[in-house]
Amino acid sequence: MKPSRSALLFALSLLMANLAAAKTGDSEQPVNVVAQRSDVDNKTGNVVYTGQVVITQGTLKIRADKVTVYRNKTNELDKVVAEGAPAIYNQLTDKDEPVQGQARRIEYTTSSEHVLFLTEVTLTQAGGDTMKANRVEYDTVKSTVQATASEGGVVTSVFLPSK
Repeated sequence: MKPSRSALLFALSLLMANLAAAKTGDSEQPVNVVAQRSDVDNKTGNVVYTGQVVITQGTLKIRADKVTVYRNKTNELDKVVAEGAPAIYNQLTDKDEPVQGQARRIEYTTSSEHVLFLTEVTLTQAGGDTMKANRVEYDTVKSTVQATASEGGVVTSVFLPSK
């Protein structure tokens, strides 16, 4: 079964709506995907976008070398993976403050509603507060973040004073 365009856009919008404290209304905006190539596996419903992939929805923008949308056995969205050198995520909050995340790999799993940033992770919030780690897991349901370093490494956080 070939996935419909609306099903693919819905899948991408789920990723975008849950990566961070999204700006209200972003999830209601159209999803735009630009890539040099799109490959659809009609048996699995999985889609792979490659080559300067840019996904936008409202204030959200994701840039990656490759984005893969995975479906489960019932053809529902299972996982979305963005990969790059690095993959970059940008969005505004409701206070119009920018949030940026970058990593070699960013995964969103629908069943757990977790976002996983892997390898060379840097997260930056408005005001310049920054976290660097090898792995950062964001639980969108509990609004918790867990960061871990690579073996022998450390997690670094920088909190700037309020102006």
